[in-house]
Amino acid sequence: MPYVTSIERRARQEGLQQGIQEGLQQGMQQGQQEGILQGVRDLLRQALEVRFGAPPDSVLSKIEQCRDAAALRALHQQALTVSSIGELSF
Repeated sequence: MPYVTSIERRARQEGLQQGIQEGLQQGMQQGQQEGILQGVRDLLRQALEVRFGAPPDSVLSKIEQCRDAAALRALHQQALTVSSIGELSF
């Protein structure tokens, strides 16, 4: 069994702690991004429902598949002004 010095042990522990911190930070950022996407999706669905009634499943599917918050916001703006759901540009 190889001898591990206290310096090596400390370096290993610090590396492990840094890895855990980076993983937590990345997870929090991904969670925030997903939360923003879900919030914009909800606003878009609500706008469509208020203006046109329940959106068709095909439209709901396109909304769920979209991973771009800016594109979803643009669709929300369109939803407030178009005369029909068919005029939305996905």
